[in-house]
Order: sequence, then C-alpha cells, then structure tokens
Amino acid sequence: MIAPSVDVNRTVKARPVSGAAFCDDNAQPGDITTFEPDGAVEELAIACPGCGRRSLLPLVKGQHCRWTVTAGDVRNLASLTLSPSIFHRVEDGGCGWHGYLRSGVFEPC
Repeated sequence: MIAPSVDVNRTVKARPVSGAAFCDDNAQPGDITTFEPDGAVEELAIACPGCGRRSLLPLVKGQHCRWTVTAGDVRNLASLTLSPSIFHRVEDGGCGWHGYLRSGVFEPC
C-alpha cells in the first residue's frame, strides 16, 4: 500500500476500523479504533488526518494528557466531538496537522 501524502490542511471524516485493520499497513488518515479493555473506551487510536501516522488519544482521567468527549458517543463516530484540539507535533515526530474532531470530521485549525 502506498503511504498517504502529507497534507496539514486535510479535512477527513473519522472512519471506524477494527483494531486488526488499524494495526496493519493500510491505515489511512482519519481511521479510528477504540481500546476497551474493561468494556469502557479508554483510548482512541487515530491515524493522523494529516499524514496517517498512528497515535493515541487517552480519554481516561489521570493520564498526562487527555481528551474529553464534548458531544456524541465514542461508539458512533459520526456524532463524536472531542476537546481540546489534536496537534500532531513535529517535535514529537508528527507532520504538524493541528485541528479538531467535530461531529465525526477531522478539521484543521
């Protein structure tokens, strides 16, 4: 599979995928899977909307950095809105995409 091009201005719908599909080499920008070790969603794994590189968004209190569901449901991505913004920092090996997940769409700032 050809790696997606980098586009720090990309807008893309969140696309739910299975954990197995997310972990293979075909993950595309906007792909999301959930981690639910005890039945509750603790983290979202996303493929960066800008470059497709995978990263985690913790949703559980006590993590050093966490996101809050401000609208919708983590099991219905078309409705999901998170806060704060998502920043795929260049300093941390990311592409520089910075934006929000609002109503199931990754939108750059």
